[in-house]
Amino acid sequence: MMAQKDAKKNKIIQTGWLSTIIIVGLLVLSFLPEINIGEYHLKKIDILSDIRPDTLSEQPQKSYVEIPDTIIQEQIIPVTINRKITRIEDFSGKEKILKHFYEALQNADTNQVRVAFFGDSFIEGDIISATLRDTLQKVFGGSGVGIVPLASEVAGFRKSIKHTYASWDTYTLLTPNNATIPIGISGYTYIPGENNMVRFKPGKVPLQENFKQVKVLYQNTESTTVNYIINEEPTISQTLEKSDEIKQLVISHDNIKSIQFRITPPDNIVVFGVSFENNYGTYVDNFSLRRNSGISLSRLSPELLKQFNNYLDYKLIILQYGLNVASETDSTNYEWYTTRMIKIINDLKVIFPETSFLLLSVSDRATNREGKVVTMRGIPKMRNMQRDIARKSGIAFWDLFEAMGGRNSIISYTEANPPLAARDYTHLTHLGGQKIGKKLADALLYEIKRHE
Repeated sequence: MMAQKDAKKNKIIQTGWLSTIIIVGLLVLSFLPEINIGEYHLKKIDILSDIRPDTLSEQPQKSYVEIPDTIIQEQIIPVTINRKITRIEDFSGKEKILKHFYEALQNADTNQVRVAFFGDSFIEGDIISATLRDTLQKVFGGSGVGIVPLASEVAGFRKSIKHTYASWDTYTLLTPNNATIPIGISGYTYIPGENNMVRFKPGKVPLQENFKQVKVLYQNTESTTVNYIINEEPTISQTLEKSDEIKQLVISHDNIKSIQFRITPPDNIVVFGVSFENNYGTYVDNFSLRRNSGISLSRLSPELLKQFNNYLDYKLIILQYGLNVASETDSTNYEWYTTRMIKIINDLKVIFPETSFLLLSVSDRATNREGKVVTMRGIPKMRNMQRDIARKSGIAFWDLFEAMGGRNSIISYTEANPPLAARDYTHLTHLGGQKIGKKLADALLYEIKRHE
């Protein structure tokens, strides 16, 4: 009996020594770098990875900055909870970060200063752009939401304007090529049907409901009549003469509480959007296009873009893309995407020579990996490549991924009460959009103060 106990004890001791030897051996191996032997790749061993805090080896030093008390006291930037902002990075090489935009703002009390906010479904429904617009209008003036679509899948979701419509055909940059249909700057074009109707009412944001001008951007092959009703008043009919170029119909009224359009005959016109505005102040046009990677911007006609800019005169173009490219499995580091986006941005800089450009990084996005919801592997890669895109194209860059909180931040947004993000761990709620829109506005306003 004693012999059996001694044997059992010896086995426990032997097992303990063997475990110790294995652990020590793995610790020693963890100091070795990754090794390549012919076609074989031996990864670095790290047995402490599960207990070490998550880090991103490719994540740069945080670009946070404290907001100076003088700015807070002057109420140029509202106080934030932690009084920190994620800085906009300037890759112009000339210390002229967003020069065209900031110089135009100096005359915003008498002129329009317009911003085009291009993006995918992440900004759909005026997410982020609504808060950015509201903040800029509080500081620099302006009222109205800018350009809105004629038909939209998320018309009921958007809060900044109330929108109902019927009988409109929609074409986009992602629609199979049709050379006879020009695509507008927003990436959309709308063709009225036989019983077409579209009706708009202001949303509940005070600065965005007191607009006094409505502009319809269009192109017509033959003479067309636009019938519109303002505030349930008698119908007004206006003839639009044939034009091969983009035109705009301007409707002015002292107090617009609702406006409804109908076009007859419907076959002679394409409509690109309707804008709600005044003659001065700042305006942010939300140009969201679901499933867009940004690459499809190359399909926009340079000549049409120049025509649009003759009316809109953009001083800042914001680009938000990447969610439809980043994945859990892509190991290419997105070099192909970098090359194409650099060309697109450089082409846009030629088309809009008096415009500043700001590229936003991809936001955080999570996936289920082995039963645990974590940041998708491709997200930090995409963020780094987008910074490289901004650097090589010489424009400004804002690290949206870092501003959200970095790795796994979308999880905390989703689990917040009330939620700041949807259960798909990708898209923001309106509250989440307000949070990010405020961070972006703070970053822009901080740089405005530095520019002065």
